[in-house]
Amino acid sequence: MKTEISGSIYQKFLTDISEIYEHARSTLVKAYWQIGKRIVQVEQKKSVKAKYGKYVIKQLSEDLIKKYGEGSGFSYANLCHMRNFYVTYSILQPARELEWSKYVVLLSVKDDKKRIALEKRAVNEKLTRDQIRRIIQDYNRNLSDKRKRIKGLGFKRGSLYTYKLVDREKISYPEGGVIVDCGFNIWRSIAATNPNELDKNSIFRSVKRKGEYSLEKAGDDKDMLYSFRCRIEEVIDGDTLWAVIDLGFETRTRQKLRLRGIDAPEPHTGEGRRAKSYVEKKLGENPEVVIKTYKSDKYDRYLTDIFYLPEETDSYRLAREGIFLNQELLDRGLVRRF
Repeated sequence: MKTEISGSIYQKFLTDISEIYEHARSTLVKAYWQIGKRIVQVEQKKSVKAKYGKYVIKQLSEDLIKKYGEGSGFSYANLCHMRNFYVTYSILQPARELEWSKYVVLLSVKDDKKRIALEKRAVNEKLTRDQIRRIIQDYNRNLSDKRKRIKGLGFKRGSLYTYKLVDREKISYPEGGVIVDCGFNIWRSIAATNPNELDKNSIFRSVKRKGEYSLEKAGDDKDMLYSFRCRIEEVIDGDTLWAVIDLGFETRTRQKLRLRGIDAPEPHTGEGRRAKSYVEKKLGENPEVVIKTYKSDKYDRYLTDIFYLPEETDSYRLAREGIFLNQELLDRGLVRRF
């Protein structure tokens, strides 16, 4: 039985198989782009509230997997990649010269010029997915090293719901109670079983038992003070915003805050719009953040550090582990040191 195949016949065979594969690859990428477009269209028509978008994609993933099976490519992560694929290439449809797995890796490059240059290189040099990933890792490592050279702002994390007492010389204490400085020049009267024994120089933690607030000593470190849970109401520009702040003791205040240590470009400039847009994106994705305030500036805005974690609502974890937004803006070159 003859098992060999002539060179010309084999080359024709190889070419045919390659063309079938290239067509299928191009069609798959186009299909994923169209799916991403449809997801974005639903979001833009307000068919789903922004904060519920991820849950809708999760439901879509579950239903598509039930219909087409586990290996169909409709995982939650892949649907998110499809959405980001369309957002990234929304003006011109992609050339579809690369397979989907390579585009997924390229989507991690946020700099448009860098991504486009790497995409062209991947096509011209026929780079594998792992080669593309290594190039991106080297780029990110160099970028990280560059950011480390930027002098840090420095900060100390505070502790939620810790307070000091108002000086007795400033106000008369109620019988059986003390006056607590909640920050922002807001004072509250709190019952205390031993008010005369409480040291005004100490730091106290708020404790709620059976519906009533009391204080327990938390230490003497004043860096613990003035950390609050809050909701960002409006971003004015890259370094100024309005926030509704939870002071504890069922008390809230609305304040205009100024991010400490940085200065954003004027909001009417391109750089200013980019800085504002970045802050809006980061804080808009997070329903709750933690702030630490310092003294007020000449415009009576409290200088503030902001800490956030994507989709995190545990205030205590935000205070312990949150990303320091002020430094992040500085590292990304969106603001300058002030």
